[in-house]
This record gives sequence, structure tokens and C-alpha cells, in this order.
Amino acid sequence: MTEKISDLILVNNHHFIILNKPFNVATQPDKSNDKSLLELAELYCKIRLFVVHRLDRPACGLVIFAKSGQAASELSQMFVNHQVTKTYLAFVSNPLEKERGTLENPIFFNPKTNKSYICEPDHKDAKMAKLDYETLSKTDNYTFIKINLHTGRHHQIRVQMSHAGHPIKGDVKYGAKRANKDRSIDLCAYELAFDYKAQKYNFKATLPPFKIWQDCLPLV
Repeated sequence: MTEKISDLILVNNHHFIILNKPFNVATQPDKSNDKSLLELAELYCKIRLFVVHRLDRPACGLVIFAKSGQAASELSQMFVNHQVTKTYLAFVSNPLEKERGTLENPIFFNPKTNKSYICEPDHKDAKMAKLDYETLSKTDNYTFIKINLHTGRHHQIRVQMSHAGHPIKGDVKYGAKRANKDRSIDLCAYELAFDYKAQKYNFKATLPPFKIWQDCLPLV
């Protein structure tokens, strides 16, 4: 990671720290030897931090780490109870038939392949996944969309958009025709909004510096 960890921090208070994760940085330690965002944040804060939610390595955007087990439990439960508004931005292939809509599918995650799949509702590991999308703009090859999650399944946006015929730009794992040069995918966890300890929080990520993203900045 080329960025300084201090430049990625949006808020750092007694309960949690929120960071703007760059592309291709793991949220927490994985099979690679690369330093994860969690490890770098712990070195910066000089305390143990707790993972509240995850963001796929090739994606970018907002990640929360809690500073205590209690805060981690409370914040994690808020995600489960849909008390956190999560908004994503993405570039997907092909124009969407409807400018806005809802995708709802049963999916299951296979840890052996590290991949999620659309499945039949009666599959033994099926979990319902739901998201809303809205088209913000179109280029010659891609559609820029906003996504609001109702559920937080593993690789949910990636598998649902692919199944609908609109894989995320660069996401060859889920059907994109070509990879991005840096192996990133054009998916950004853009906004988090929630109430915690009688205080309202609303944070927006810094969009990637690439031209395709910066051209869309006025739209968000």
C-alpha cells in the first residue's frame, strides 16, 4: 500500500475508527503476506482493533474497526439489524434495462472456491440477498450505478450484478470480460450512515483518483 495510514482515516474516536480502504488491500489478514488494513490500523492506534464488517480486497471504500469487544458487538448487531445504511458505487458492463430496480436472489458461498453463487431457494446453504440499484450515468462501455444493500452477503453485489448480466468492471471472477491492470474491481463502499451512542454519523469515501471515477464525482 502506497498511501499513509493517517491519510486514510475519516474518523478516529473512543469507540471506532473508519478508514478509506484502497483497492487491493485486504481488510484483515489473508493468505498473502501483505499487510492488511487491520494490521496497519492497529500499528497506528497502538491497540487491538476488532473487525465489524468486511470489504472485498479488490474493492475500495469505507471500513469500520471497533476499539473494544463491546463496540464491535454493538456495531456488528447494527449491521445485522439493518441499522446501518450502506451505499456503494460501481461501474458495470452493459446498459441496465431499467434505470432503477431491486435484485433479490437466494445465494450461497462456497469457501473452497471463495465464491458466491445464485442457487435455488431450497439449497441447504441458501441465504436471501437483496439490493436496490439506480443508474447515475452511462459511458460507451459501462454504466455507473448506485447500490443500496438490504443484506450483507459474501460477494453479494458482485454475484447479483453478474447474474443480472452486468458484471462489475474488472471483476473477471464474476464474469467481466477483462481484468483491470491493477487487478482491482470498480466497486466502492461509498457511504455509511448510522446512529451510535446518541450521535448521528454519515461518512463518504474519497473516490478513486482514476479519470473514470473523477468524471462522475459531480453525480454523487
